[in-house]
Amino acid sequence: MKKLLSVLILMFFCRSSYGQGLKNLKINGYSSFEYELQLTEDGKSDPNGSFDADLFDLVFNFQSSDRLRIAADITWEHGSASEENWGNVAIEYAFPEYTINRYLKFRVGKMFVPFSIYNEIHTAKPAFLTTKEPLSTNKNHKFGSSERFYPRWGNGISFLGNFNLSKIKFDYNVQVSNGFQETTNPYEEDDNTQKAIAVRLRIKPVRGLRFSLSTYSDMLSEFDSNEDNTGKRTHLMSYGATAEYENNKMGLEFEFISGFINPSSGNTIVRNAFTG
Repeated sequence: MKKLLSVLILMFFCRSSYGQGLKNLKINGYSSFEYELQLTEDGKSDPNGSFDADLFDLVFNFQSSDRLRIAADITWEHGSASEENWGNVAIEYAFPEYTINRYLKFRVGKMFVPFSIYNEIHTAKPAFLTTKEPLSTNKNHKFGSSERFYPRWGNGISFLGNFNLSKIKFDYNVQVSNGFQETTNPYEEDDNTQKAIAVRLRIKPVRGLRFSLSTYSDMLSEFDSNEDNTGKRTHLMSYGATAEYENNKMGLEFEFISGFINPSSGNTIVRNAFTG
């Protein structure tokens, strides 16, 4: 058992107000600081009671024109110091976004995979860590699963937009990316010709209520004992459904994800998970 106390969340916002080139630049961000203590002998946390400079995050948005936006998110975790091999520095996403109209925008670059609500939508740390991304649906590999239901990031192109049908609001995101792999840098090249496809559709029928449906499909390369590519593929497929309700007094969220891992050998693994 472990106990996490989020004792400090700093939110800061700034916008440059000088210079023609910088007047449309916004810099947002936050920092989180934790104290972690293991309370029982069978716990998996820190028995020493340690402070953790958990995260420092900066988000950049530059609106270079009415149609073109450039976005990037850079994070520093656990007191990053490369010369000491401490912590981690990462580009969470970096892409230009071009707007044709409200119905269609497109992005290219590194992006969060648009699946369900606990990745691209709920990616920022909340003030209370009891609502961290759930392990069962968002980080199921930590429960011993061989693969996540979907990778956290994708490198490719996304098409997104929103529209109304009568009083019902819709928004969608379709992403084509290199997919998950470990043999090459997936933000530089793919290790096979197949591409991963992620699709999410969100529906808001009335105020305060929203549903979403998501799919993710990928073909993973298979390797032999010598780590040579066999040319065979493992099919990874996941489906997700969510329901959200919020008013001025409370918020409720429910997520269900199902899917399978189907290697060429035919030994299919079926997986199901939910959070609420």
